[in-house]
Amino acid sequence: WFSVTDGAIGASTGTGTTAFTNISGKVSQLANGWYRCAITATTTTTTVIRFLVDPSTTNAIGGNLYTGDGVSGIYLFGAQLEVGAFPSSYIPTTSASVTRSADSTLITDLSKIAFNPIEGTFYAEFMRTFSDGANAALNGRLISRDSMADGIIGTSSGNFIETYSGGVALRTGNQFTPSVAAKAAVSYSSAGRSLCLNGGTVASDANPLVVPTQLISIGSAGSSSNTNNFNGFIRDIRYIPRRLSNAELQALTA
Repeated sequence: WFSVTDGAIGASTGTGTTAFTNISGKVSQLANGWYRCAITATTTTTTVIRFLVDPSTTNAIGGNLYTGDGVSGIYLFGAQLEVGAFPSSYIPTTSASVTRSADSTLITDLSKIAFNPIEGTFYAEFMRTFSDGANAALNGRLISRDSMADGIIGTSSGNFIETYSGGVALRTGNQFTPSVAAKAAVSYSSAGRSLCLNGGTVASDANPLVVPTQLISIGSAGSSSNTNNFNGFIRDIRYIPRRLSNAELQALTA
């Protein structure tokens, strides 16, 4: 269940869920009293999947159903069913599926994220939805800076994660699996940079990361949304205004 009062999540299993496993829920608080509620599960069923909303007066599965008072109520908007390890952004549809443009976000006011040009850490949780040979855009940018040549965190052929500094790449020794959620982070300071994928061995060198001076791009390279688009889903992006240690990078991405 989801609480629309404080965004809390309760039990995620109950009657009628025998065809579903690995059930999890997530609530994201939006503006003006709205919450985005999402359920992710694995299923082998080929039958019709139904989505029901039951307002309740208690935080429990099978609780007391709310019969209403003739005045108050809830608004529901943007129902979406999709295949994937986590929900993507809202895709408006009518009676048929659609292909939408890639999401690409620019952060043009770096003060809003307390950006520190001296040291810091970028983190991304993602899922690339194709393997080598399935798409030409292998070098997709998860996080990039002003210059298109410098991806702060990007994917490469061979399913590695790379970070670039003045065109010099630093690559993880381990690989991610396409169509499986993964976590990557890069930290930087004047002493160099460190990169970690899924809690694996940290790759480091003495090249300082070329930090953004004007903007940060999410899902593409630099200021162009059509260059090195990341082909997949980005679940979470974070920035920490200090350089995490190697152990902290491993813990964050494990």
